[in-house]
Amino acid sequence: MREAPPPSVRPLRAADLPQVARMHARELGLPAEALPLLESLWEVLLQSPLALATVVTQEGRIQGFVLATSDRQRLACDLWSRRPGTFLAHLGTSPRRTLRTLRFLLGGLQRPGTTAEILAIGFGPEPPLPALATGLLRAAVDGLSRQGAREIRVGLPEDRTEAWNALESRGFREDPETPKAQGRRVAVLRGLAFDPSWTPGPFTTADRLRCALRPEMLVILPIYGLVLIPFASLLAWAGCRVDELLGLPEVLPFPWNLALACLLLGAGGGLLFWSYTFLILEGEGGPVPPFSAKTRRLVRTGPYRVVRHPSILAKLLGVTGLGLVFNSWSFLAGILPVLLAWSLAWNGSRQDGDLIRVFGQEYLDYRQQTPMLFPRPRPRKR
Repeated sequence: MREAPPPSVRPLRAADLPQVARMHARELGLPAEALPLLESLWEVLLQSPLALATVVTQEGRIQGFVLATSDRQRLACDLWSRRPGTFLAHLGTSPRRTLRTLRFLLGGLQRPGTTAEILAIGFGPEPPLPALATGLLRAAVDGLSRQGAREIRVGLPEDRTEAWNALESRGFREDPETPKAQGRRVAVLRGLAFDPSWTPGPFTTADRLRCALRPEMLVILPIYGLVLIPFASLLAWAGCRVDELLGLPEVLPFPWNLALACLLLGAGGGLLFWSYTFLILEGEGGPVPPFSAKTRRLVRTGPYRVVRHPSILAKLLGVTGLGLVFNSWSFLAGILPVLLAWSLAWNGSRQDGDLIRVFGQEYLDYRQQTPMLFPRPRPRKR
């Protein structure tokens, strides 16, 4: 009698999506009508760098799956930014089923920050061999630890004996800080070794453009639209009134002032957006609290390779363009330098202090090598 080959663990592939979606729906107790939504969500998960999806196969058939992430909150943002139409369409037709599917898919754990989570574990209709569950968990733990996880949490129903045995064999212990709820327990694995060489990405241009839909970016729209831009416009209008009193000429004749203003406003807005995408994707933080407090690594790529504060440079370009729109010498020569000095003293210096406290010598070395605001000419290679 031929012995069955041992199970093998590999990453999830696009061809596996229908079978994994059916397996996951059975685990969650979802009806067949939820399969299109679940399969489309798994399709998006397959594209996300924040999702770790693995399957175990035996004789070419999928016997189980595991879904994990190094940051569940960012995974939720990434899912939304990659396929907003999918969620809106299903929310319009079946809101309760969609919300229930999302809640199950993204897990029930509420621990934010850098703690990694195993969101879902599933097996086929037959009782899994111990090697299947152990192999899946080993792949998840190894993958998350390579991504810098120091702690991994997983919540499972109490009756999943095979999964709990596999968790205990990998060193997981029940978390006493999390009370049992509705037949579920939470296990935690702590003390994983940190891999300093791991970096997220690589990220494509499409990944960065999708940042426009992320909460880290959307939260700044009211700040700029309702506060900063109206305030700067008011100051520029006041500069025009001062010009009239002093009898100062226009900065540039019309329409050259508008042409140069559009160029500066476009360059400033583009640089600001591009800088923020590096903070969000590479640094895993954001431009404003509470996202800025969660930054995990120092960003030294993209515009941050040239200057330490590209966002301040972007605002300087934008405000200069605004001054050209109003064609005011008083604003450009008098008010703008005051705004720049305040921004450098408040934002630049304060951010430098925060970064030194968080990153220490790494940021001190970066500060010594990289100018604060204006690019430094590089020596020519001989």
